[in-house]
Amino acid sequence: KVDAYRAILARAGSIADEYGAQAERFASVAKGAKNLAQRLKDNLKYAMAQLGRRSFKANAPGSSSAARRTP
Repeated sequence: KVDAYRAILARAGSIADEYGAQAERFASVAKGAKNLAQRLKDNLKYAMAQLGRRSFKANAPGSSSAARRTP
């Protein structure tokens, strides 16, 4: 019975370590995505200031000028 408990404890520790490492990777990816979003927002604000614009008309997804071109 003690050996079974030892095996269960070892497995539980292994699972905890594995999911802990995975959580760290996900946190890193989330942080990177958040930083990217902030950089894009800052770049857009900078571009708008350089162009003297207060707003831009946004295109619907998939309706960019490149998508409307015909060969």
